[in-house]
Amino acid sequence: MDERRIGTPAAAAAAEKVEDHNDDLPDPLDLPAETSPVPPHGTDKMRQFLGRPVSQDVAAYLDAQRVPLETSIQEAINHVLEQQPPDAVQEVALRLLKGREQNVLAAVKCDSIGDAEQLRVIIHHAQRIISESRSALRASLPRGTAKERSRYLETLADCLGPKPKGKTWEDEWESLRCESHRISPGKDVDPSWSDAQLLEYVRTHNTVLAFQSRFRQGSVDTLMRREWPEEAARTYAMLSVCSGPIARALQERDACYAASTYALCQSLWDGRRTEEPPPPMLYRHLQGKMGLTEIDPGWSELTIPDIHGFCGLVSNGITPGDCDPLNFGVGGYMRRFQRGTDPPEYIVENSDIVGFISSASDELGAHSAVLTYTDYTGAFPPKTLFRLQRIIPPGEWMAPNGVYPLQRLLVVTATYMPPRCNNTRGGGTEVNGKMCARVTTLSYGSRADYIRGLNDVIAQPVLTMEQECGRQMEWQDQKGVRYSLQREWAYVNGPAEPKEGCTAGTRDARNRGKLPSDFQAQTNAFIRERSADATTRHCVVLDPSLMEMNLEEVLAIRLYSGPAYQPINEFLRQVSRLSGAFREELIHHPGLTFSATVGHLCSGIRKLSAITSEEEATRPLFRGVRGELPHEFWHPDEQGIVCAVDMAFMSTSKNRSTPLGYMGEGKNVLWELEPVQESDGGLHIGADISALSQFEAEEEMYSHTESNPVARNRTM
Repeated sequence: MDERRIGTPAAAAAAEKVEDHNDDLPDPLDLPAETSPVPPHGTDKMRQFLGRPVSQDVAAYLDAQRVPLETSIQEAINHVLEQQPPDAVQEVALRLLKGREQNVLAAVKCDSIGDAEQLRVIIHHAQRIISESRSALRASLPRGTAKERSRYLETLADCLGPKPKGKTWEDEWESLRCESHRISPGKDVDPSWSDAQLLEYVRTHNTVLAFQSRFRQGSVDTLMRREWPEEAARTYAMLSVCSGPIARALQERDACYAASTYALCQSLWDGRRTEEPPPPMLYRHLQGKMGLTEIDPGWSELTIPDIHGFCGLVSNGITPGDCDPLNFGVGGYMRRFQRGTDPPEYIVENSDIVGFISSASDELGAHSAVLTYTDYTGAFPPKTLFRLQRIIPPGEWMAPNGVYPLQRLLVVTATYMPPRCNNTRGGGTEVNGKMCARVTTLSYGSRADYIRGLNDVIAQPVLTMEQECGRQMEWQDQKGVRYSLQREWAYVNGPAEPKEGCTAGTRDARNRGKLPSDFQAQTNAFIRERSADATTRHCVVLDPSLMEMNLEEVLAIRLYSGPAYQPINEFLRQVSRLSGAFREELIHHPGLTFSATVGHLCSGIRKLSAITSEEEATRPLFRGVRGELPHEFWHPDEQGIVCAVDMAFMSTSKNRSTPLGYMGEGKNVLWELEPVQESDGGLHIGADISALSQFEAEEEMYSHTESNPVARNRTM
């Protein structure tokens, strides 16, 4: 190819890379003639539309195709040089494929290709291009992460399977000690030993009885003097020195130490002193030898907010802390080190210090450290949710001994659940009103669905919200009125216009002429007014930029407050029924996905929920259910709770009469929801979207996807 026509040597090299890249891709049209499912005549016709050679005479083909080929590549490269995308080769390839796609579509639309087998080949080829484009898109997009704080609600059975029968932690002891020595070899262990040599050492010197007698009997006796049950004392004293392997296995959902993990969590639960007040703040250095990041790497991201602004983690190992006055100096936390009978040394760790707040248990779980060997030392079990509440600068906080360490203090709260099992329920959905769902929609979601969440749905959407809403999609509501997604999207992007006689009442009755930017400015002014009080009340650690609404979030809430809630919720309920490849396929299907829209909705709801006033947080909300709840709904689960999970966004109203208007004839159920303030475990109140809603009179509150209402009582 003439390099001068390309423009530069670098551009020529890029073109060669594009050609090499495309040559590596298998093509369903490159089948041997005797095995091709397409008749030869049809294949020639398809090759013409797909830009593939018909003649076997290479020279003649090049003469005929040289100019259009060079022109197409030149245009693609010029586009790349002008736009300067991160991956020039990929962009050139996509530009060339786009031209090919237009040829195929033109052929199909004009019925030039009508044979079923020919169309199947085109579909197969298009699917390959879509799959490869999805992979390239995921690689190019930043993956915003959510820290999945609902994971603390997972039971050990969810992570490791049921508690092993006929097996105890002592049966896993040899493997635990071997892995512990691999993580941190003792002075008597050679890191170069083979697995067989290490196992022989453990069997000779580290048996359960030998290890307890030599190293841990004093700890067992101390715990028993502090009124720990004997078995709990022995279990904790022995397994607490194997926290690393247990944390690794729990993180990887590896059941190799399942018996030990169950026993360790149970021992800490049994060692709690529920009749005594919570202990004072305990402390631990964040980094360095025996620091929190060495116990669980997740602590290294404690101060980094996730995509929802949450700062914290769910731990996998035991989390220790203490308030011993001897462990603090001006330089920071001082780690105690003692060799044999020598006097102890105190080594200053140049690190942030984490302060653990303990409080009384409530319906959401336990929040207090379990005191262990002294009134100065304590620990939290695996699967504890820690939430960063505030950061105190160096020199501005006082340690238990009265000094002011020159290290930051990161104050966290804790929540954990008892070590119990779990069960699930399953079911289906029907078309619903916004404020009143069919009974099958609400009653069959399980705690497992709530825990799983939708992080995989919203992390890397394959389309933008504008593209999702630009598709041709129609539906009808419960009164038979038909809607178009394109028209609904066009409406929320333009000026608001009052309209009477809608299914939900009068649309935008007081919003005439308002543009999306007007709604955004009005909402952000309200957020700024409320944000200082909300930050103080909830101790939220948020960058101001994470608190205000962007235009996409405003548009998403405006869209959902109208008739478009139906296809969005239907997408979420369909996704919730699936798992594995089927779930992933629906999430990323360009014709069905609402991932981008759902992501903007979730983000907007969280921002508005964060500024909820104390009065609003305790005001009852109402939602209807058409039909009767099945008898089995009222059966408590293994945690003694009657609950349901709405798999989509849950619309509620501050006005009791609003959901009544959505109910049908016959028997119905009215939910009266009792919201509470946000806790470490999550949001327990929806967002008041009245100022953005198309139907302000509904006094609508949105709850996040997969809301988890818990039944307290029922009135017949």
